[in-house]
Amino acid sequence: MVKKNLGDLSDTDLTNLTQQALTLDQLYGIDMNETLRGVNALMKQYGLTAQETMDYIVKGTQNGLDKTNELGDNLSEYSGKFAQAGYSASEYFQALGERACGRRI
Repeated sequence: MVKKNLGDLSDTDLTNLTQQALTLDQLYGIDMNETLRGVNALMKQYGLTAQETMDYIVKGTQNGLDKTNELGDNLSEYSGKFAQAGYSASEYFQALGERACGRRI
């Protein structure tokens, strides 16, 4: 599933990202496929590595960004619009945090 969504990764990146996606699923009940779709979208829109993107998702989840259980889905659907509007990935997550949690992430 990770290779299908993210393409060619080193063995180390593949192992790390798979473990992180599984951990998010186990600890927070986040659908792994949706998380990976969100990672893919952020990589394409912002030119981030898979690991940089996963770091944003993990930190955001730990800080309450997935209250509606749709963070990965929202990232895959709206990251392009935020990128086109000139938001950096960091600014995009700050906006998500302010909207979802009332605080900066």
